[in-house]
Amino acid sequence: MSKTVVIADCHGRTDLITNAIKDCPDYDRLIFAGDFVDIGPEPEQCLELLLDLNARILWGNHDLAVLFGERIHPSSWHSQYLTSMIADYQDLFKVADNVDDVLVTHAGLSQAFWREYNFLESARCIAKKLNSLHLREVWKPYGPLWYRPNTDLPPHLIKQVCGHTPPGYISKY
Repeated sequence: MSKTVVIADCHGRTDLITNAIKDCPDYDRLIFAGDFVDIGPEPEQCLELLLDLNARILWGNHDLAVLFGERIHPSSWHSQYLTSMIADYQDLFKVADNVDDVLVTHAGLSQAFWREYNFLESARCIAKKLNSLHLREVWKPYGPLWYRPNTDLPPHLIKQVCGHTPPGYISKY
């Protein structure tokens, strides 16, 4: 049986990546579900570490904001080097992945976003469709980079793993 580790939201702190890896030895696949920039002092080193670990890297809202030249709170000043680095590696980034028919995104998939694009049901098909969309399309507030589950915008009822949302924010659906 293969072992996948999903981590997210290190926000410029390489120690959060290395600590997660130390706690999960013998993994077969590493998926980083976005937000390696902002807040902490080492975003470039975080990206380099993820590349060295052969991680599958998903866009987070903070990461994509750097590429778009937008600032979001909390935001650090971004060097031209970081912006260039993200631009150079952007083809390696995806919006979504799937593992054993579990959808992995940065912030999750809302029912509203799912209905708007008339996705098929399997996580594999949804991930493929999400990865084919223009990045500005997934930038929507209820899209897979910004979404936070709530009673007005419930999550799509597919098995999902995501970062972005602080613990305790999600009620059980």
